[in-house]
Amino acid sequence: MKICLYLLTFAVIGAGATGVELVSEMHDFIYRILLVHGGPQIRRDEIKIVLIEAANRILPGVDENVVRTIEKKLGQKNIEVITSAPVTKVNKDSLEIGDRQIPTYTKIWTAGIKANPLSASLPFEKDGAGRIKVNQYMQVPNYPNVYAVGDNSSFENPTTGKPLPATGQVAIQEAQAVVKNILYTIKGKEKRPFKFMQLGFAVTYGERTAAARHKYE
Repeated sequence: MKICLYLLTFAVIGAGATGVELVSEMHDFIYRILLVHGGPQIRRDEIKIVLIEAANRILPGVDENVVRTIEKKLGQKNIEVITSAPVTKVNKDSLEIGDRQIPTYTKIWTAGIKANPLSASLPFEKDGAGRIKVNQYMQVPNYPNVYAVGDNSSFENPTTGKPLPATGQVAIQEAQAVVKNILYTIKGKEKRPFKFMQLGFAVTYGERTAAARHKYE
């Protein structure tokens, strides 16, 4: 029974969109394919799937209505969601959250990324993830001819006071803004502050379903 506990407990660390989507697909793969089509004789109640997030809620930065929908769906799948719980130690057969130990051989890390080692080594001011801090024009402070965009930059959204997430639409819009400002500079025109426009998003939770939010600022 102890061996089953370690082998049949699956922990996903990081409850951003990647973690939520992964844990949902993992659930469906295990319960709807492995246990149905010729899998080993394992009881459904022996399997445990855990989603762990250091922040106080899953999907940080995502619309509250979408979060509530996802939380409800994860609960219906019997996926245990643990928030406000940074992982403090990872062992071969377990992980630790403060004083709590979760026995598991399978630990999947989806808790974010760090900047490229090259950009992290440059002599610029950076955030905790090694991303280069930029001003409203995406310029590196004190280096007006140097710009940083995408996963290597840390741009504070003036609306929320928090850095923009490392997503594709953020990187594309930042790059487009930088190109325009470089052209403005060449033409002797005034640069324009970067303003991020949220184009909407969708978070899947398995079974060919998703919660989405349409375009808004």
